[in-house]
Amino acid sequence: AGRAAESRDVSLSQQPSGVTPVFQNLNARSMSRRGGAVALGGFVIVAIGACEPAPQAGGASVRDSLGVRIVDHGDIDISALPQWSLEVKPVVSIGVAEGDDAYQLFGVIDAHRSGDGSIAVVDRSRSLRVFDSLGVHVWTTGRRGDGPGEFGWPQMVTELSGDSLLVWDVAHSRLTVFSADGALERTSTVSDLLGDSPSLGLGASGRLLNEHRVSERTLVDGRPVISTDSEVVLLDVSGGEVTFVGREFLVAQFEDRDGNFGPATFAVPSVFALAPGGYWYGNTQDHEVRRVTTSGLETVLRWVGSDRAISEADYQALLHLWAGGSAATPGLERSMREYGRSMPRAKRFPAYAELRTDGIDRLWVRDYVRAYADDGTRRWTVFSADGTGVVARLFHSASFRPVRIGADWILGVETDEFDVERVVLREIVLGSERDSS
Repeated sequence: AGRAAESRDVSLSQQPSGVTPVFQNLNARSMSRRGGAVALGGFVIVAIGACEPAPQAGGASVRDSLGVRIVDHGDIDISALPQWSLEVKPVVSIGVAEGDDAYQLFGVIDAHRSGDGSIAVVDRSRSLRVFDSLGVHVWTTGRRGDGPGEFGWPQMVTELSGDSLLVWDVAHSRLTVFSADGALERTSTVSDLLGDSPSLGLGASGRLLNEHRVSERTLVDGRPVISTDSEVVLLDVSGGEVTFVGREFLVAQFEDRDGNFGPATFAVPSVFALAPGGYWYGNTQDHEVRRVTTSGLETVLRWVGSDRAISEADYQALLHLWAGGSAATPGLERSMREYGRSMPRAKRFPAYAELRTDGIDRLWVRDYVRAYADDGTRRWTVFSADGTGVVARLFHSASFRPVRIGADWILGVETDEFDVERVVLREIVLGSERDSS
């Protein structure tokens, strides 16, 4: 994800329905990552940048092995880490159930916060919408199609220099650049990345980091298996030149009783995140992630996690959930058991579920959630940019899906009880969630 603005200016304005700015008439530079606190509605809101402690090393050992830095945190005492959460009242909220079409969102795919605070959104309508720093709609362009300025699947949007916006269309392996006012500037197809090549975002070098997924169908013990690797490349957005960085295992998918393919029960695919000069990679099977750059493997980050053995009770609880949980019928339960027998099982629960990096290159690792024991909370461990320090633990509702993380804010997609989607910007705060209204 691109680097975010360190500050933003918010002033009073007439807002259309669907826009909910909170810090009105407030110079939010006081809440930048450089620190500061403001009084709002009788509460004191403290930005993370104002009080963020130094990363907690926690006794991590760091050694060099043939030019690779090995960082081992051992058993991290997460109870001793600073606890972060998200302010309940968002800074900006974009999205309505009814009203102006410009604010009705449908299956948000990605969103990006630019240096001036404006927010760009792409969704299943195949359009690109831009809102100003208060969440007021500015312009919309694009539609479903194959022509210039049209999209098959606009998987990623980010900001380029000069306030232009870049959209990566994974369905067409195409770069499309729009000016700050929404005019189509240029478009180009990257033939080397035809196929499934999602983008991880724009690196500091001004190049996109993309996964080019390559699959091979084989037989394992007489059973059809599709094994997929990700060739990770840097893509020059000006000329389309592709530079190979590394190749990693992504996922193995097995044929089920109906002829469809999917991963082993309880398994999740490998995960990636943007890193300076390259990427972070984790196979989710071990408490370990690796940082790879154009120079090769640079860092291996390890820690000790909880027991992840999968019991028969865990397996039966999952099958019961698949059958409908409390609404399950004997017939559905039987069908799920038959399906379960047709698929292999992972030996252990995944060590984690997702990786992300933020506006100052810290690494965020999200805990794996057992679907049948989901408490509605998502938990992250935040590491320093080089992996040697453990910064904090962050908690947020499962109804909120982060898409960009700044130094002291998260931009994400929120879905309410009526399945209405909103793109919301929330401040990161110390302590438990609280409503600042």
